[in-house]
Amino acid sequence: MSISCCPQVPKAPIFTAGSKWGAYAGIKWSPHPECLPIRVGIDDPRYGGFMDCQEYARTAPSPASPRCALGPRQQANQATSFLDGSVIYGSTLQRQKLLRTFQNGL
Repeated sequence: MSISCCPQVPKAPIFTAGSKWGAYAGIKWSPHPECLPIRVGIDDPRYGGFMDCQEYARTAPSPASPRCALGPRQQANQATSFLDGSVIYGSTLQRQKLLRTFQNGL
């Protein structure tokens, strides 16, 4: 979204559960040490005063197709791409067994 053509108008928050959602999402999207920076302009109304670069990281690419054909990069999805509670229940049966106590339904 361009800040040069469209003025940014601050709005009041709609709900207070955002902090809880942010804490959960932050677990799944934590920063990665090998990242490529996205430059943030000093005139950016949201981040310009305290951040000069925003980091992001790509997942490892998935293995090539069986025919080794060229094409767009495909991302490997080793766990889950959904905010589905995998941080609570695990993404594999082995991890799930480690997380459970097997007492009183837990």
